[in-house]
Amino acid sequence: MYVGPLRNPNEGRRQVSPDGGYWPLWGPDSRELFYQTSQGPGSVTVMMAPIETDPTLIVDNSVPLFDGPYRQIEEQRSRPYDIAPNGQRFLMLKEIVDAGARDETAIILVHNWIEELKTLFPTTQ
Repeated sequence: MYVGPLRNPNEGRRQVSPDGGYWPLWGPDSRELFYQTSQGPGSVTVMMAPIETDPTLIVDNSVPLFDGPYRQIEEQRSRPYDIAPNGQRFLMLKEIVDAGARDETAIILVHNWIEELKTLFPTTQ
């Protein structure tokens, strides 16, 4: 994975990850580039590369932040994680590791839930 200037990206480009990576995401202050690497089925590591842009583009060595059973590239069409605006937390999609669990997503929608609540917990006036 590489970063480079917007104009002529091949000139002055710098390698961020010698072992590859996917889903790059700039940190809120644009001084860090986050990305994921795969450690095999069901194992993802989130990496961080410090980046300086002034006066020239400098990319420091990437460091692992954390790893776990998170969603991988083959299963997503959009980035499976995000960073909080302050850069202090991540939102990750986690893999289901229970062998007996079904691989589906269910959303339960309750219409008129206030009426349902009144039925379940009547109040006396």
